[in-house]
Amino acid sequence: PPSPPPPPRPPHCPAAKLHGLFWNYFSVGLDAKAAYGFHRLREEKPHLAMGRLSNQFWYGFFSCTSGWFCRAPPLSNKISIQILVPCRGKPG
Repeated sequence: PPSPPPPPRPPHCPAAKLHGLFWNYFSVGLDAKAAYGFHRLREEKPHLAMGRLSNQFWYGFFSCTSGWFCRAPPLSNKISIQILVPCRGKPG
């Protein structure tokens, strides 16, 4: 359920709006699955992961096949956070 609206602020203390972006990293283990797949490849077939480009290719491959970013639907929900700062000034 949505939270109730904040209480009204006094006229001498207007609310300030801050705009910006916040990137949250939320993992459900798919990145670990990709990393483990890449680790196993290096352990079992080290000749396939001998350079920077091949390592990036294989890590991308395991990322896509684990569903980390290739099969995950984009997030379309946005949230708004309002931070209330106490008003310390006096009217007038």
